[in-house]
Amino acid sequence: MSRKLIDIDCTLERETPKAVLVTTEVTADVWVPKSLCQIEKKRDYDEMPCAGTITLSESYAIEKEMV
Repeated sequence: MSRKLIDIDCTLERETPKAVLVTTEVTADVWVPKSLCQIEKKRDYDEMPCAGTITLSESYAIEKEMV
């Protein structure tokens, strides 16, 4: 996997202890393991679903058709 990290604006749909479900402009409902990403809500007090940013490897984003 590529080590290049990218930020993707998304909607954070759901969260479990091990993964987050996101929707991006180009794909819907992709589960991403928390071990492979960092998530940030646009506003800390928002409950899901909410706007956010996910940071992950470019190669993983391409593999999951998120970009």
